[in-house]
Order: sequence, then structure tokens, then C-alpha cells
Amino acid sequence: MQDKYTKYKIKSKHGILTLPRKELSFSSISLWNTSQTQFRDKYYEGIKFGENKYTLFGREIHELIGRNKKFKDIQIGEQEKKIIVKLEGIPLVGYIDTFNKLFKRGEYAFGEYKTGKNEWTQTKADTNKQVKSYSLLITLLTKRKANKAFIVWLETESTPDIKIGSVTLKHNTMRLTGHRKKYEIKINNLDRELIKQWIINSAIAISEDYQNYLKKLSTGMPF
Repeated sequence: MQDKYTKYKIKSKHGILTLPRKELSFSSISLWNTSQTQFRDKYYEGIKFGENKYTLFGREIHELIGRNKKFKDIQIGEQEKKIIVKLEGIPLVGYIDTFNKLFKRGEYAFGEYKTGKNEWTQTKADTNKQVKSYSLLITLLTKRKANKAFIVWLETESTPDIKIGSVTLKHNTMRLTGHRKKYEIKINNLDRELIKQWIINSAIAISEDYQNYLKKLSTGMPF
């Protein structure tokens, strides 16, 4: 078996787990539940997927919000805060867009920024698993219930190509329209319990799959 297959042995409440990464993130768990084939390619085989203009633009906007006073009204504390916690021994990592580490009862604990052409709805915000996941992580980290959060949707639009004759000087890109909307989200104990079980079940399934994957690789069997 090749050395590239890193194994992290994790002692958890649910037994010894074998994971392909030191911590599990919301995006990795979501990918596992969306496409196990893509998850294996990315986290087992280390295949890097190219980013599109939408994901690149989204990252640029997150960085812009963090340093531009124009967005001060949607900044509540630390920007792009990395937090690492353990859930019953399972190591988890989260990257919070804006985090109020001193939040008190009734105050916003954190917020997330979303860009896109299509306007969000309150229902979409209320059922967002990422928000519930981060509420759980922050609650574990601070020992305080992160019951209040928000999502800010920032509308984007495509800009046309700029051409002189047959020569394209600038290709189609993205920009903010200036229109945005904030959605307040309430998270309760049941929300956190449901997302907790989703994370635990996913971690156990990933561990079992990865062990099976490594075993077949060692014997030369196709997966």
C-alpha cells in the first residue's frame, strides 16, 4: 500500500475510528453524504478538484468583508475564525465567517455569508445544516448555547465579456450588486442533537468505509 494513504486512529466514545484526515469538517461530511465516490477521490486519493469562478468569487468576498468597513454592520467579532473541538472523541474543525466569542444569551453567536444570484428564503436559512453544525461546535467550545445566528445573502451578477473586435480583453466575471438580505436563525437543543447524530453516524460510516478501502488496497482487490 502506498504511503499517501494517511490513517488517523481516533479513540472515540464509539470505538476506534480510522479517518483519512486529522479532523472532519462540515464540508467533508456533507460531501460524504452527497457523493461517496467524490469523497474517496478527494480525501482518500488526494485528488484536487478545480475551483470554479463562483467558489473563487465567494472566497474573495469573504476576505473583502473581513477587511472592509463597508460591511461593519454584518461583522460581529472575529472573521474567518477556525475552531477545533471534539464530539464524543471525534475531532471536528469549523471555519466561522464571523464569530462573537463573548456572546451572551440573546446575542448573535456567529454569522455566515452566502453569495449568489438567487435570493435566499427564511426557510432555507432556518434549515441550513452548516449553521446547526456550527452552533453545535461553538456550544462545545464555549460551554454556552449558541442559540442565535444569522446568514447574510449578498446578491451577485455576471459581468459581460469585454471585447475589441475578436479579442476578449476580460472574460465573464462576477460582482456584487449591492443588494443583500439578513436572515436571523434560532437554533435549539433538538437542532443540535439531530446534527450531532448526523455527524456521529457519518464519522462511523466514513471510518468503516476507509478501513474497508485500505484493506482492499493492501490485497490488490478493486474497491
